[in-house]
Amino acid sequence: MKLRHLRALAAMTAAETLYAAGVARHHLMAWHDTSHIAEMPHGTLSVKGIAKVAILLNYDRLSMIHRYVLHQVDALAAAGFAVIFVTNSDRLAADDLAALAPRCHAVVRRHNRGYDFGAWRDAIVGLTDTEQLDTLLLANDSVYGPFGPLDEMLAEMDAAGADLWSLTDSWQRHFHLQSYFMVVHRRALQSNAWLGFWRQFRHSANKEFVVRRYEIGLTQALLRAGLRCRARFSYDQLAREVTTASLRNPTFVDSIYLRRVSEAMAGAVPVNVTHFLWDYMIRRHGFPFIKRDLLMHNRQSVPQVHTWREVVREQFDFDVSMVDDHLKLGLRNRWR
Repeated sequence: MKLRHLRALAAMTAAETLYAAGVARHHLMAWHDTSHIAEMPHGTLSVKGIAKVAILLNYDRLSMIHRYVLHQVDALAAAGFAVIFVTNSDRLAADDLAALAPRCHAVVRRHNRGYDFGAWRDAIVGLTDTEQLDTLLLANDSVYGPFGPLDEMLAEMDAAGADLWSLTDSWQRHFHLQSYFMVVHRRALQSNAWLGFWRQFRHSANKEFVVRRYEIGLTQALLRAGLRCRARFSYDQLAREVTTASLRNPTFVDSIYLRRVSEAMAGAVPVNVTHFLWDYMIRRHGFPFIKRDLLMHNRQSVPQVHTWREVVREQFDFDVSMVDDHLKLGLRNRWR
């Protein structure tokens, strides 16, 4: 191989090298920076005169728009956001479009490329007339909720406190804001770091790559640019609370499971708080969501997840039947 070819290969990222070598087992699709929007049956991506926009991503293997998803749309609209609804599903039924249209500024269906970040990228790049845009909220339907109004929580996630907010953060792999619910303020929106991040985006079918390069990468890119990235319910805060409570009150850790979680956090071993502390966050902090994956799969075998209805009802006046309706369609050989 000629020297110039060696130098070219050395300059590639690991993912690009694997793709160039044709390693099929990594399932990297061809990278494209073009939009994968298939249709826009309602509305426009012009946000002229609008200060607050929410892009809500949906995917359903049955191509259904469930009640809990419509509830999310309504909650975002009630909080003052113009909602752009983006679905990665294969089709959008006429009845579902009829339910979405009066609730949304725009409804977009796209081909399922690039997971959540691919969908957000296509919508963000497509936005026009953004001169008055102060706040962009990115969310997906991987959570059930919100269990109550979002206004008070969103007021605390203001531009004075951070340029990019999320509800929770993670120290797994590298520090990053978890992307199921993020709030981006004007300073970040107008930054070279934000614009450059989406400009260099490439769609990939490798979920691990998307998480590493884009979910983790977004936080890291903005931090390197000097922008402030914070979580409303930060890991640091929750770890201090849990470990301090377990030290001061031994009865707080009343099971082998809770003791292990407390010891892990005290030993600086990161855990996913949306799974391992789901009930603590709802009860102690009024956390307004529960992860869909926790109820559907619970891969870490977190105990007492079946009590989620009682935990939510203790704190909120929320119609849990919309969650039950979705679980009945998706659960297999499990009960929740």
